[in-house]
Amino acid sequence: MTLEVHGTWQSMGEYYSAPEAPDLLAKMTALKTGGQDEHEAFFTGADHMDVWVEEVSACKQRLENMEGETESLRRSVAMRGESWVVTKLAAAQDLQARRLVEHHEDLLVLARGVMEQLRAADEELARKLHGQGSGPGAGGFGPFGGVGQGFRSLPGSPGFVPDEEWLRTASPAEVLAWWNGLPSWQRELMADAIDESDLPAQDRRRLVTDALVDAGAMDADGLDARALVLATDLFGGAKIMPSAVASAGGAAVAAAMSTIGASAYDDRDDEVYGAAALAALVAVRAGVVGASRVWDGRGQAGQAKARKFAQDMMVGVNGRRDGAPIGFLFTGPELMGRELTVAMADELDYRERGTGLVPAQPGIGYLAAQAGADGTAADGVIGGGGVVGGGQGLWWDESTLVLSTLAQYPDAALDWLTGAEADPLTGGRLGAERVAHYFSEVGIDRQGRVETVADLWSSAQHAEGSLLGGGSDRDIQETVAVLSTEVFDQLANNEGLAPERLTPAAAERLAEAMMQQLPQFAFNGVLGEPSGTDYAEAKLMGGDEQVPVVNATREELARALGPVLSREAGMTVADRHMDGFRAQVLASFGSTSALESGENANLMFQVGGALEGARLVAVSEEALRADQQVEGAIDLGTSVIGAGAKKVAPEFVVNWSMEKINEIADTHLATQVEEVQQAERARLAGMADELAGKSSVAYDAYIGVHGRQSLSVTEFTDHKQTTFGDAYEAWINRTEQEGESGT
Repeated sequence: MTLEVHGTWQSMGEYYSAPEAPDLLAKMTALKTGGQDEHEAFFTGADHMDVWVEEVSACKQRLENMEGETESLRRSVAMRGESWVVTKLAAAQDLQARRLVEHHEDLLVLARGVMEQLRAADEELARKLHGQGSGPGAGGFGPFGGVGQGFRSLPGSPGFVPDEEWLRTASPAEVLAWWNGLPSWQRELMADAIDESDLPAQDRRRLVTDALVDAGAMDADGLDARALVLATDLFGGAKIMPSAVASAGGAAVAAAMSTIGASAYDDRDDEVYGAAALAALVAVRAGVVGASRVWDGRGQAGQAKARKFAQDMMVGVNGRRDGAPIGFLFTGPELMGRELTVAMADELDYRERGTGLVPAQPGIGYLAAQAGADGTAADGVIGGGGVVGGGQGLWWDESTLVLSTLAQYPDAALDWLTGAEADPLTGGRLGAERVAHYFSEVGIDRQGRVETVADLWSSAQHAEGSLLGGGSDRDIQETVAVLSTEVFDQLANNEGLAPERLTPAAAERLAEAMMQQLPQFAFNGVLGEPSGTDYAEAKLMGGDEQVPVVNATREELARALGPVLSREAGMTVADRHMDGFRAQVLASFGSTSALESGENANLMFQVGGALEGARLVAVSEEALRADQQVEGAIDLGTSVIGAGAKKVAPEFVVNWSMEKINEIADTHLATQVEEVQQAERARLAGMADELAGKSSVAYDAYIGVHGRQSLSVTEFTDHKQTTFGDAYEAWINRTEQEGESGT
C-alpha cells in the first residue's frame, strides 16, 4: 500500500504542482524504503521460522516416541509391584531391575539430546531474527528485535524456561506452578539445569527461606508444603539450608515441618510425593544441624541465637500442637550442636515438669515409619550415634531424644543435671529438681527413658576433670560425686525400678552407669560406712590421696543395683567390671603391704558377695510379685466367671474355665518361689566352685609377692568364700529388714 500511495503522488507531478509536494514526496520516499525493508525482513524471518519449524517437528516426533517408551517403562516397573526408588535399589542384584534402570538412563540421554537440539534451534532462530528490519523502532525493538533479545514464553505457558531474572523475584508458589506445568520427563532435565546453573546463592537461599516461612504460616496448606518440598529439592543444599533455616527462624521451621508431615499424610497414596516430602524434612534437619554447629563456634552470641531458635521452635510446636518436628530433628545420624541441644533440653524440661508432654500429630511419624519400614531406605533418615533405641529412632518422644543427644556432651550433661540456679517451677535448686524427676518412677515411665537417663548420668561422670574423665579437678569431682549420691538415692526409692519393667537395653545401660563407679562404692558403701554428707572422701586403690566419691548407703546401693543385676544384661556388665576390679586388686599386690594386700583381697570378695546379695533380693521380690499377680488374676477370674459367665456361656465352658484356673493356681503358687530358691542354691553352688578357683588365683598372686604365709591355699580359699558369704548374707538381711520384703 505504501508503494501505491507513493506512485500516485509521484504521477500527479505531471498535472499538479504545489509548494508542499517536494517535501511530501521526500517523506514518502523514506516511508517507501522502510516498507520495503520491513517487507524483506518479514519474508526473511518467515524463511528462518520455516527452518525452525522443521527442526522442532523432528524433535516433536522423537519426543513422542520417547514418551511411548517411558510409559512402557512405567508399566514395567508397576508390574513389579514396587516404587521406582525400590527398583533402583534392587538393580545391584536383580538383572531385570538393572535392565529397567539402564533403559531409563538411555531415555534420559536421548531426552537430553532432544532438549539440546531444541535449545540450539531456539538460539539459532533468535540470533537470525535479532535486529531484522530497519524501519521505525529498528534500534533493537523492530518486528523481531524484541523476540531475539528475550526469546522465551510467559511463565505458566508451555515451553517457559525460567532464567535468573525471573527466579530472583518469583515466589515459591510461582515456581511450583511452573513446575507442575512441566511434563514428567522434562522435570529431571530442568532440575539438572538449575543445579548446574550460576544462580547466585542468595537467590537460592531466598527461595528456600520464603518457602519455609510460607509453609510455617498459620494458614499454610498442602500447596505451601509442596512448594517447600520443591524448593528444598531445586535450590537447597549443604551450603544453602543452614542459613535458610536460620533466616526463617525456629517457629517457621517447626510449623513448616508439621505442614509437610500433614500434607504427606493426607496424600499418603502418593508414594512419589511421600519420598520427596521425607527428603525435604531430611534437608531441613541437615540445615538445622549445620546452623547449630555454626552457633557453637560463636561464643555467647551463638549461644543466644541457639536459645532464641529453641524458644521459637516451641512457639511453632505449640501453634501446631505437634512436637514431632523436634523429635525428627534430633533423630538423625548427624549430631546436633551443643548449644541448641542444651537450649532445647531446657525448653522441653520446663514443659515436661510443668504443663506436661507435647502432643504429636501423625504426619512426620508416618513418613519416618515408612522410611524404615523395610530397612532399606532408613539410612540418613532415622537412627544414628547416641540416638535412643540403637538407631530405631523414637521420633515421637522429643524430650527423650533431646536428652539422648545431650548425653553426647559430658560437660553439658553434668552442668544440666547439677545446675545451681533456682528452678523457675519450684524455686528449688534446678539440678536437684531435674534429678528428682528424671530418676523417679514418673521420669522413667516412658519408652527408652531408662536408657536415656542412664546415658545422661554415665556421660556426666566423664566430664572433663572428673575421675572417670582422667582429670584432677577437685571441684568437678565433688560435683560428680554429689550427683551420683543424689541419683542412687532417687533410684533406691523408685518403686518403678523393678526387674520385670527393665528391658535388656535398659538394664545394660543403667548397670554401666552404676558399675563404672565400682571402685568408689567398694571403699565407701561396701567396705566403709557413708559419712552422711553429699559426698565422701576415699583413697582408691592405686591412689596416693583421698578423692571425692559417691556417698550412697548400703541400703541405697542394694535397692538400686538389685533390679538391674537381676537381669542377665545387667549382670553381664557387672561381671565385666568385677573382672576389671579383680585384676586391679591382683595387680596391687606388687605395690602394697601383706596386710593391705589381704584387705584388698577381702574387699574383692566382699564386693562380689554384696552384688550377688542385692541381685538375689530383687529376684526373690520379683517372684513374690508374680505370685501376688497370679493370685489377684485368679481371684478376679473366679469372680467374673462365677458371677457373670454362666448367664451367657454353656455349662461345660464355665466348668472347663474353672478347672484351668485351679490348675494354674495349684501349679504356679506351689512352685514359683521354690523354683527361685532352687535356682539360687544352684547358682550359689556354682559360685562356690568359681570362688575357689578365683581364690586360688588370688592366693598364688599373693604369695608370689609376699611369700608363703601360714595360711594354706585351702584355708585362704575357705576364708575368701566365708568373706563372700558373709557379705552376701549381710546385704540380703539388711535389705530385708529395710524393705520388709518377707523374702
